[in-house]
Parts: sequence; C-alpha cells; structure tokens
Amino acid sequence: LAQCHVFASVGIDLFADHEIKFVAFGTRSTDKKAEQEFGSTNDESNVLRERLEWIERQLWTTQVQGEHVFPSLLNLEVNWRGSYSEATRDAPYQIFTSYEAESNAPDFYEIAPGSSIEFSEIADDSTDAGIDFLLPLDLNGMEVDLKAGYAYTEKDREAEGNTFILQDALEPGQRVDLAYREYLDDPTEAFQSSRGPNNPAYYIATQEVDAYYAGFDAQLTPFLRTAIGARYEEFIQAIETRAYVDS
Repeated sequence: LAQCHVFASVGIDLFADHEIKFVAFGTRSTDKKAEQEFGSTNDESNVLRERLEWIERQLWTTQVQGEHVFPSLLNLEVNWRGSYSEATRDAPYQIFTSYEAESNAPDFYEIAPGSSIEFSEIADDSTDAGIDFLLPLDLNGMEVDLKAGYAYTEKDREAEGNTFILQDALEPGQRVDLAYREYLDDPTEAFQSSRGPNNPAYYIATQEVDAYYAGFDAQLTPFLRTAIGARYEEFIQAIETRAYVDS
C-alpha cells in the first residue's frame, strides 16, 4: 500500500466585510493484494484458489468560496462557492485463478477453467456551484432572517471494463504469469470475453441537479421560533452503454 496526499489553503480578507478562500486537495494511493485459499468444501476437496490485484486510485479537488456582508444593504450576507473534482480508478490485471488436482496425482494442480483476468477503468468528475443570500431584519423587535439561494451539481462518469474467462485448463506446472502471458498474446484461443449486451464493456453517465430554495426564520417570542421554507429541483440523469469500444 502506497499513499500520497497534498493539501493547500489560501484565504484573502478584503476590507472587513469580504473574504475569499481557495482550497486544493489531492491524494493518490496504490494497493497491491495477493491472497491464497487452500482447503476443502462440501463439494470439493483439495481446493486451491489465488487472487492477485493491483489498483491505482487518484482524487484531486479544488474549491473557491466567498463570504460578503453589505452594511449599506441592511447587512445583506452573500455566500457563494464553486468546486471541481476528478477521481480515477485503474485496476489492470485483476487475476483470479482456481486450480484443480489431477485425478492420478492429487498433489499436482493445473489451472482450471473458470479462472479469469479482469481489466477496469473508472473516471469521475464533479462540478458544484451555489450562492446563498441572507437578509437579517428587525421588525418591531422581532428578529426575522430571509433566506434564498441556488445550487447546481453535475456528476459525470466514464467506465470501461472487460473480464476474460478461461475456457480450458492450461498446462500444469507453469507459473501463473507465464501461463497467462502465453495465451494473452492471442486470447481468443483460450479466453472468452464477458462483454455483451447484458454486460456492457463501456458506459458514460451524467447527472445534473438544479435547486432553487427560499425561506424565512423568525423569533416570534422569547420561547418560540419558526422556520418555513421551500425548495424546487430539476433533475436529469442519462446513461449510454456500448457492448464494445472502437479501438
């Protein structure tokens, strides 16, 4: 496991009533995992399985926001924000290998059909923006806060993956990486792709949300406070899949 993180923050005060902040964050991690299972089940004896994974993940995000107060406009407060993020996941050569023992040599194994090699990539990006207004009022000694705002969110994803499933047993006695390498030069001989109409190899998806909201918050009596608001949203989501990707 290897990880790297980067963080930065900068703030600017403009006079006494205005502030702008900028934040950036990035992280990257790499995981390597190897595991082996050996034993017996209710249906099988001398069970031997291996799994090998290598996964790289990366995330970075930036955000800028501002806070403003306007004394000449009844102390109107305006807060705005905007951010953009990208996240990726790359998992090449996720190898799952099952072995079966030879009937005349139970301690000698060969790579069994059903073993597989999986490749997958995912890329996400997200955009957020919004602005909020707050107007504090004093109506004959009663504190009333009028609030309104708008928020926008967009999320996009692009993903691609494929799993190659071994159809026939490979020659016994070989190292896994060498055995697979020989057949991956022409995978159609021993492996079958899982891609198909019910298992798309590639898809892109997007989601958008527009939100408008308003309300008020009032201190009616020293012991009673009320808040009423409303929110309206427009939501769009679309997905496009492809069984194969043009090379």
